[in-house]
Amino acid sequence: MGDPLTGQTLANRYELIERVGEGGMAVVYRARDGLLGRIVAIKILREQFASDSEFLTRFRLEARAAASLSHPNVVNIYDVGEDRGVHYIVMEYVQGRNLKEMIRSRKPMPVAEACAIGLQIARALEAAHQRELVHRDIKPHNILIMPDGTVKVTDFGIAQAASSASLTQTGTVIGSVHYFSPEQARGESVDAASDIYSLGVVMYEMVTGRLPFTGDNPVAVALKHLQERPIPPSHLNPDVPAALERMILKMLAKEKADRYRSAAQLIQDLRGVKAAIDREGSEHDEEALAFSEQATQVTPAVIDNEPTLIRRGQEGVGTMPKARAKRRGRRWLVYTMILFSFLGGMVWAAQKLPDLIFPEVVRVPEIVGLDLVEARNRLEAVGLRLASEVNDVYSREVPAGVIVRQDPEAHHMVRMGREIRVTVSRGPEYVVVPDVIGLPKIEAQLQITQQKLVMGEIREEYNPSVPPNTVIGQDPPPDTRLEAGKAVDIVVARGSLPQDTVVMPDVRGVPLAEAKARLEALGLVEGQLHPEPHPTAPEGQVIDQNPRPGEEVEVGYPYALAYAVAEFVPGGAPGPVTAVEDKNWERSIFINVPEGPPQEVVILVTDDWGTRVVYREVARGGSRFNHVVKMRGDVARIQVWFDGVPQMDDTLRRPGAGGG
Repeated sequence: MGDPLTGQTLANRYELIERVGEGGMAVVYRARDGLLGRIVAIKILREQFASDSEFLTRFRLEARAAASLSHPNVVNIYDVGEDRGVHYIVMEYVQGRNLKEMIRSRKPMPVAEACAIGLQIARALEAAHQRELVHRDIKPHNILIMPDGTVKVTDFGIAQAASSASLTQTGTVIGSVHYFSPEQARGESVDAASDIYSLGVVMYEMVTGRLPFTGDNPVAVALKHLQERPIPPSHLNPDVPAALERMILKMLAKEKADRYRSAAQLIQDLRGVKAAIDREGSEHDEEALAFSEQATQVTPAVIDNEPTLIRRGQEGVGTMPKARAKRRGRRWLVYTMILFSFLGGMVWAAQKLPDLIFPEVVRVPEIVGLDLVEARNRLEAVGLRLASEVNDVYSREVPAGVIVRQDPEAHHMVRMGREIRVTVSRGPEYVVVPDVIGLPKIEAQLQITQQKLVMGEIREEYNPSVPPNTVIGQDPPPDTRLEAGKAVDIVVARGSLPQDTVVMPDVRGVPLAEAKARLEALGLVEGQLHPEPHPTAPEGQVIDQNPRPGEEVEVGYPYALAYAVAEFVPGGAPGPVTAVEDKNWERSIFINVPEGPPQEVVILVTDDWGTRVVYREVARGGSRFNHVVKMRGDVARIQVWFDGVPQMDDTLRRPGAGGG
């Protein structure tokens, strides 16, 4: 039986392609981001932990901690969310092997390579520790090596701000027993020094091919971390230099004070050790070359018994001069050959060197519209090369496999031998039509837009059994594969007394339950309910609303309310509740529709009121205009779509809100 989540789509955006790994808390999937068209990794909390508040807290801490960390040696975090009870984190998808697999296949690893990997891990830890983030689970399984040698540290699954309460103090020991520090074994608080100890275990394993401590069970291993000293790495691998051994043993010190004070200090020593190893390797190469040259030289024979070889007779008188003359003749022959070779090389260089240093300038041919084979032949005909790395994009107009862009462009003058980069069409993109039957019309439009489709015809039918403006039909039907940018038609219900729109009443200053009852009596549906501290309003009183009072909205529109959660102080005069205007702000968005046919322009806003469509119109090609978007809260996300194709996705911060 296959994985039940494979093939599903989270948040109408992330299509789970296949399971690629798993850990104690979560399962990792390779997925496709339908919004940005890229492959990502999604970590999903295991089902048995989804109802456990402690694990959910730890899972959210991971997202919060790792998302604040951006470094070339750390796996990036893109998004975090929850969909139908599935808690997930969206991460950078890294194609490569984990370090554990490399150690198993190459144990022990060359010390120079181990130092290079250790240096990149230390840089990742330095970046994290500067933000007071502790990884807590450094091990080869959480270290990925890309094909170009770049190291990526992943799974900050137990990382949290060092200033917050340590989860180890709750009685839960976190980390992998073979790699965790003595303080983790004792259940004490964990800090940056613990990560340095774990990195020491990883480096020990890389250069020796074995762990410093093993045992029959986790308890035995933990006791060895507390009590025993590791065997010096050079006893297991004579190639380990003394300086590297001292550094690893310092990282594995039992007491924090005896280890490196910081990852920055470790990096400094590691750089020195790596430089020494690299120098020693180059010197060995030079010595080997010198030895090889000496081995090819002609050396005189060692004469052990001169009287028996040199005699006074007539035969011995002429032997040595003849040998010397023969050697002298050979030497002159060699010198003559070298001289002619040198002169020949000079003649060749005079003819060819200018062409090598200053190759001929040629005109780049037009290869847009060709396939890769035709493009390569056309480029090689003028002395140019097709780049090995080929980008690709979705395209409705260009068939799959055909070049849509080239760099440099056609007719540019470049030197012969230059690589020409190209982008190839993947053909039209296809998406899955969402199931919007039973949803309010507004929410159906939102889901259709987020799936890279556009809103088609909206037809109304009499149906008193469902609330007005509820979707009762759609075309194409749910789960149909449809080209991105195509239209989805819907049918919405109308009651016996059609009431298309209502005027939004002012419910600020009334209790939340009463406000909900008044709005739902008008045919509106509950949307975002936002608790917010307030200095004077009684708890549970509505302090802000969306839509604003007096706005005309359709029946079935999801309203949003903000209500006070601060404790009411008896005896204090609450007075009239005023709108929280400092939370409401606006921004003008410039829309530039490309020349050509009309396109549906959609603007989505995600803020304290949730995600909603604030603009949806068909605009003529070439039109340019500004639209004022109203938002609430400190941070808002603005997305703009043209015919289902994303054009803008920016996160904005309210002026004066502080932060980044």
